[in-house]
Amino acid sequence: MVVGIGLSVLCGHLALDRWTLGTAAPSSETVVIEGTVEWAGWRKSAHPDGPVWFLQLRLTTDSRGFLVAAADLSEPFRTQLRRAGPPKNGARLSSLIGTEASIRVAPRFQEPPRLPTPYVRTLRIDGAVVLAPESSPPSNGSSGRMVSVLVGMGMLVGVGVTGVSVHHLVVCVRHRTARP
Repeated sequence: MVVGIGLSVLCGHLALDRWTLGTAAPSSETVVIEGTVEWAGWRKSAHPDGPVWFLQLRLTTDSRGFLVAAADLSEPFRTQLRRAGPPKNGARLSSLIGTEASIRVAPRFQEPPRLPTPYVRTLRIDGAVVLAPESSPPSNGSSGRMVSVLVGMGMLVGVGVTGVSVHHLVVCVRHRTARP
């Protein structure tokens, strides 16, 4: 009975979390930071499992270095950056300095302590979309549906085990009290 109740509660909690995550307002997911690009350049990833190259931007309105994985940038923008030459760690991209940028980051990057290098969710430079919102967050796709199905099945199994356990207890109590 404890296993059934635990499984039901755990899977119910996971289902509720997934449901509320899917219905969250998109405006609460990001904070917009706008300003003129003060510095732009390449940064090489220090982590071996991460993307190799990052575009780093620093705005006049915010001294932090905002990071975008080079692989996530739009193809026309990557082509434009390739004209400046191959990426080199710390190499400055003069063509971006002085342009207007609009950066969206997760709200947690605005809370104290503010991280020195937050990751960008969306990026516009001079009005052109450089990093689209769809490319930044991971998609749920078919694996998300599979997880939802497994959570639902786990909840049903938990309710079933709980029901069978309660029925077994009722039968045991009846059998015990039915003795002459």
